[in-house]
Amino acid sequence: MHSFSSIDYLDKLGEEVEVNRDVYNHANGQGELPLHLAASTGSFRRSGSKGRMHSFSSIDYLDKLGEEVEVNRDVYNHANGQGELPLHLAASTGSVTIAELLLENGADIDATNHNGESALFLAAAGGHAKLANFLIDAGASLWSYTNTGKSPLDAATSAGSSAIVSAILNAKLHYAAAKGQTGVIARLAAMSEVSLNATNRDGWTALGIAAAHGHVEVVRDLLELGASVSTGSDPLRLVNSLVTVEAPEIELIGRDIKALLMAARKTHASAKSPVKGAGVASQGDHLVERAAANDFGVVAQMLADGVQADMPNKRGLTALHVASRAGHYDMVKLLLEHGADTAIGDAVKGNCAVHWATANGHADVVRLLLENASAPPLMDA
Repeated sequence: MHSFSSIDYLDKLGEEVEVNRDVYNHANGQGELPLHLAASTGSFRRSGSKGRMHSFSSIDYLDKLGEEVEVNRDVYNHANGQGELPLHLAASTGSVTIAELLLENGADIDATNHNGESALFLAAAGGHAKLANFLIDAGASLWSYTNTGKSPLDAATSAGSSAIVSAILNAKLHYAAAKGQTGVIARLAAMSEVSLNATNRDGWTALGIAAAHGHVEVVRDLLELGASVSTGSDPLRLVNSLVTVEAPEIELIGRDIKALLMAARKTHASAKSPVKGAGVASQGDHLVERAAANDFGVVAQMLADGVQADMPNKRGLTALHVASRAGHYDMVKLLLEHGADTAIGDAVKGNCAVHWATANGHADVVRLLLENASAPPLMDA
């Protein structure tokens, strides 16, 4: 084990003594970097706080990696002798703070150890509900399997954590709603751990997600199962818009639903939506404005009405630029699904969406953009 047990000593590395900076990338006999030991303590503290901790356990250390010293950024994905990355050790301790910091610095959220265990699996196995929820929201795979065929859901079940079981199943419900998987939704809805009205990190329920993606059959099924049209980020407007155009018979499911949909038509008759024939410039301004405000319902309606996803505003910014800058993950995903071009640069510096997301630290959005890249980004943000 490394024996640098005092933060005072760590501070001296960069201040009072001349030291080989490779110490920050030096592994011990077990293949552990100081970062592994820091992550494994689960007791990082923010820069400027007081107190001593062992094994480089201060966030001050991690901050130094990217600021005061020349460090190979691969340390964040460096495996020790057991194939464990720093993120795996952080997951085992349940530290959201450490996991967040590691991900911000490029740690691979879905990397696995020698046993095929991901960070989400380890968090679930340890019953760390807050960390598991954080990893799910950050985009961790729900379907990664260990070498013995175990999933994060299996780990949560074995750990007896009903909170994590529900979080994983609800996330799967949202995924199925986005993909239009009616059979999967039916199976999930039958499980007591699943909440039809659970919201994701952006406040969207399965019903709102299904409506936004135009999946009429999923909307029909969710309404029949009792999903609420008044929970989450404005599913009422989306459901109303969808069924009015494509499946008005869904109203007949029940009087309560019919009344709500009729009320929605009156309430949102003057909702912000592009008027057919409106000027291109005004449509672009409105689309970009609503994307920046994360107004999912209005943007989805505009796109459904034929407004081009890449239509810029007067400043030369597109909806994808501003959504990426703000870190609106679901908005970015919606725009990409409607053909938004990741390679389009803004009118000022030519920065494309991935540059905006990177400059503002939205790792999940960066990952999504790169997975859907039209062409590799070439300029700096």
